[in-house]
Amino acid sequence: MHLSLLGVVLILLGGALGFVRLELSPDELGQLSRLVLDIAGPLNFAFGSVLVGQQIVQRRKTKSTDVVAATEWRRHELQTRRFTADEKIETVTTKSGTAFVQRLKLRSKETGKTAAEFSVVKLYDGAFWKFGSATELCIGPRRPVRFDQELESDHIKSLLSNVKYIFCVGLASSAEGSENNSAGLSNLRAMRLVDWLRFSSVMRERDIQLLAAPFGQARTKMVKDSAEERAQRTAILLGINIENDLISVNEAMGELVRLTRIEAARLDDYPGALRPISEIL
Repeated sequence: MHLSLLGVVLILLGGALGFVRLELSPDELGQLSRLVLDIAGPLNFAFGSVLVGQQIVQRRKTKSTDVVAATEWRRHELQTRRFTADEKIETVTTKSGTAFVQRLKLRSKETGKTAAEFSVVKLYDGAFWKFGSATELCIGPRRPVRFDQELESDHIKSLLSNVKYIFCVGLASSAEGSENNSAGLSNLRAMRLVDWLRFSSVMRERDIQLLAAPFGQARTKMVKDSAEERAQRTAILLGINIENDLISVNEAMGELVRLTRIEAARLDDYPGALRPISEIL
């Protein structure tokens, strides 16, 4: 049992014993019973308080190990007819690896109001799905990585915990078999990301729609196991926050695909990214 939970149980038990001691008359309690209640109640309460206090102190002492290198907010070189797009690029170094993050804001050209905000997260910058696999992420041929550890990054949690939608993007490379086989692989990878994320601390007690988004197979032909081909099978999370009715989810995703930097992934190279969201979910 976790120490903080044990402390709460002991505090409650101490309170219950104290309540029993007050409610029962001396005639109903023998001398030994009164002595046990007089000692056990305060001891349980005191010991439980110490355990809970220690856990609180320990949590306050535990500081984030994230190191975030970020640009200033700046105008994206690509713009849209209805919106202006600003971006901020972050490299997040955590205790388990490095993540690439592109943050975007769309503002209405007519009103100046923010229509949508995006966080494009490439966990383990440089990591890729093992060829043909929907269960293993690797950096290089012999170094597997743990997706769930990266999700414990305080900075990434703060980004993904404040969105309305998280799309877990499944990508397959041009070298991974036929289009039909790769479509299935893309779907399995998207679902695997959903499974990993569903049980992470990002999702605890938060009203976030977690969705699998299989974008399919990259169209640009690359040589198997080249750096370019491995980049086609990377792991991407897309966090989207719609601020108002200025933009729909479909339109927001369409703009995001255009604005996502190649450092994360060439999303417009995947047929699923160009279809309405309702067709790929």
